[in-house]
Amino acid sequence: MVDFLQGLPTGALLEEDAHCLLRSLERVEQLKGDCLEVGSNLGLSSSIIASKIKGTSRLFCVDIWSRDTWDEIALKLGDRADKYPLREKDAFIQFWANMTRLGLSQVVVPIRMRSDQAIKVFKPTLKFAFIDGCHEYEFVKQDIEWLKYLAIGGEVVFHDYTTDFPGVIQAVDEFRSNRSFKEVERGGLCVTFKKRRNLF
Repeated sequence: MVDFLQGLPTGALLEEDAHCLLRSLERVEQLKGDCLEVGSNLGLSSSIIASKIKGTSRLFCVDIWSRDTWDEIALKLGDRADKYPLREKDAFIQFWANMTRLGLSQVVVPIRMRSDQAIKVFKPTLKFAFIDGCHEYEFVKQDIEWLKYLAIGGEVVFHDYTTDFPGVIQAVDEFRSNRSFKEVERGGLCVTFKKRRNLF
């Protein structure tokens, strides 16, 4: 693990991915609203985002943190499931222990639900979103629905825009045609868009 990420939870995040998140957060720093992460696992990206916004905003972390639920999804995915990290049975316990150890328990709000379920219950005002849930096309499309809560000037970062996950590429490439958003950056495995207007 590179020095920049030492002491943080384990996870599949490149150093350049982390810097891409931080640059986006700096650009939206003056906006009102909270932050959203879809797909948190053990909390590597959560800790980076939460540390940056500590004292100014909250980070809503949407994840099932459930080995049983993931096993059901993996069964449907077949061989494609091998590209995803194995879900540990105590993933949520580890996640929350990491947030507590790093002094971020007052910043992070865990939402232990599927993304499509959580969006029916929670209607936050957002200035930033990090989409890193299940990378299959239909799941990414569901996660994009959260962006109706993103403020004008807010930004969304999609992770794992790579040929390893064609579902992400397909969903993001389709999203690129949305005139409400403008692509502002690519870095590591991330693609970032800024919301310009409410035509979502």
